[in-house]
Amino acid sequence: MAPSSDIPVGRESTSYRLVGLKPGVLHTVYIWALKGDKVSKKSSTEAETAGCPYNFLARDETESSFRVSWVHTKAEVDGYMLSYSSSEGLNLDAPANLLARDETESSFSVSWDPVQAEIDGYILTYSSSEGSSEEIRVGSDSSSYRLTGLRPGVLYTVYIWAIKGSKASSKISTKAETDIDAPKDLKATDVSLESALMTWVPPLADIEGYILTYRDEEGNMETVEKQIGASESSFALSSLETGKKYIVTIIAYRGSKRSKVVETFFKTVGLVNPFPVDCTQVMKNGNKKSGIYTLYLNNDRSKPFEGVSRMETDGGGWLVLQRRNTGKLDFMKRWNSLDKIYELTNTPTQYVLRVELGLGAERAYAVYDDFKIATVKQKFRLTIGKYSGDSRWGDSRHSLGVNWEPWKGHLVSLDFTEMKIRPLGAMSSRKRRSLMAREKSRATNPQKK
Repeated sequence: MAPSSDIPVGRESTSYRLVGLKPGVLHTVYIWALKGDKVSKKSSTEAETAGCPYNFLARDETESSFRVSWVHTKAEVDGYMLSYSSSEGLNLDAPANLLARDETESSFSVSWDPVQAEIDGYILTYSSSEGSSEEIRVGSDSSSYRLTGLRPGVLYTVYIWAIKGSKASSKISTKAETDIDAPKDLKATDVSLESALMTWVPPLADIEGYILTYRDEEGNMETVEKQIGASESSFALSSLETGKKYIVTIIAYRGSKRSKVVETFFKTVGLVNPFPVDCTQVMKNGNKKSGIYTLYLNNDRSKPFEGVSRMETDGGGWLVLQRRNTGKLDFMKRWNSLDKIYELTNTPTQYVLRVELGLGAERAYAVYDDFKIATVKQKFRLTIGKYSGDSRWGDSRHSLGVNWEPWKGHLVSLDFTEMKIRPLGAMSSRKRRSLMAREKSRATNPQKK
């Protein structure tokens, strides 16, 4: 047993703490009163010091755990008892599994696993790759939120954390990219017989380009696909068929992203006369150049033939029946299909005959307001109407070459003639007057045809 020691205690004291004792040891304590040299009887008690661990520390804190450690007591013990209680001083757990879904051109949704702790709510923030940002307060019972009013084709970063009072959990984040918006107001302009100009309003998103397709509605052609640069807002379609309905689509793209498909329809200009019987009907179909065209007797698809059309002379629309470039050719030879001329001119349509005459650099013309020929049995007898022109009344009685007696006499064979017809009244009176003035000028200043 260790030696005892006496400790003076003041008369006002009723307790005293003994320190520096060894743990796990039974101690006997005595106390008595004294006055001068007199002392009272002693009272005693016994107490055993406990084996207490020390250096008790908390470490490795997470949102849902932490570790405690201590140094063993020096006393012999059977074990330790550890207890804990919660306190607002601990960190809040954070929401988990933040996901983005249902992306559109201007919105997307985010969802998360809610926290376990009692909280006041969540703070959700999002920022774009363009630099804009926004903060939103979300209720504690929510586990999803839809972000709207976003820009198309932009990458957004979303953060969320829980809050309670002044406490905040750690943040979690995710990323989402809005869809590319589609071009708008796709339409066909300047539609003609064989072409159209497609125009559109570009999307707001940054894109790499467009994919435009077109096909005829009847499915008679393969779909044509064209890639167009991002800076373009129009594209010309050509080599189309007349009077056909076409389906046109366009999408914008960037990388693997595609916008919604925009579609429109248009119809090319149809022919006024799908099976033209003469060159005036060819001209009304939009053909303004002289050349060889396919014509159809009685507008019958099964009766095609080729005819030379003159579109520059006197307003155009003339079908050439005969042309001579040398005075040595017999007038009665090389007529162009008299049977077809008979079938063409013996209809309710009244045709005008125009004869172009030339000798050297000189030019003249004659116009007859009615023209037709009889059947082969009647030897294609010629019928002509009232005359006008600057060559005076003429004939072709001489068989060698072409002679126009009132102009150059019977002995002169003209080195150029051209006979052509068109329907009576093919031009308006206003246009006719203009062309008559032009003819007069041409006669005054002749040029070789």
